[in-house]
Amino acid sequence: MMQRQRSAIFFHEPPLPLSRVIRETHIAGLHIVPSNIRLARVAQALYMRPKREEILKRGLQPHRDQYAFIVLDCPPSLSALAEAGIAAADLIVIPCQMEARAADGLVDLLEVISLIKGEEFDDWRILLTRVDSRKTTTNQAVMASLAPWASKIFKTSIPQSESLNQAQIARTDIYSFEPKSRGALAYEAFAMEMIRYGR
Repeated sequence: MMQRQRSAIFFHEPPLPLSRVIRETHIAGLHIVPSNIRLARVAQALYMRPKREEILKRGLQPHRDQYAFIVLDCPPSLSALAEAGIAAADLIVIPCQMEARAADGLVDLLEVISLIKGEEFDDWRILLTRVDSRKTTTNQAVMASLAPWASKIFKTSIPQSESLNQAQIARTDIYSFEPKSRGALAYEAFAMEMIRYGR
């Protein structure tokens, strides 16, 4: 599968056609639709909209053939924005930090996914993030709590990486900042696993 373009899609207020807010980046073929603090007000307004979870899905439909991948980056909360992202997604990647009570948040999210996508929906996977190999006791405890969903966990995991933090501070991607770092190599491996999964 050849990757043509990617896009991160967000809401905008006042409403605009998606084509008006798509932006090119310094990476060829990578487009984004950025957001800002006003997105919080949009999220509050969405709660009053009928069928709010379908808005993003309808907005993306005319653009699906333009991109090989469309990546929706949702806030880490069970908000109206997350509901819209779930409704629009073909595959849901659930980042799971290696910390206490990781399974509790997963259970809550899976309930929301089941309500929006239906109980038969099975295209979701868990991505382990901020993995610190030195914390063996914590890692074992987290993996034990995730055991009921072991078959859903990606083989690739994302390590705790200072380079990833520094790239965010520098407002650039990890491949421009430090392409040989552990974080960059992990995300590259994850991208390849995602492509294989999609075949």
